[in-house]
Amino acid sequence: MGLNRISRRSFLLATVAFGLVTACDATQSSQQEVSSDGIPKRFVALEWVLVEDLLALGIQPVGVTYLGGFDILSALKPS
Repeated sequence: MGLNRISRRSFLLATVAFGLVTACDATQSSQQEVSSDGIPKRFVALEWVLVEDLLALGIQPVGVTYLGGFDILSALKPS
C-alpha cells in the first residue's frame, strides 16, 4: 500500500502547533459587548439566503461572499 503514514510523534507535534497558532489569534477585545444606538445603514450577507432576504426587504447589501449572479438578483424588484 502506497499510503503515507504519519507517526504518533508527528501527529502530536502538528496538534500542539495548531493549538498554539490558534491561541495566538485570540484577543481580549473579542470578549467585549458591542452595542449600537442607531439603525444600521450598511449590511453584509454571508449566505445567499440572507442576500435574498435583504433584497426582499428592499435593502441593498454592501457586501456578499460570492458575486456570481448578484447583479441579476439585485436588479429584481421585490414583489
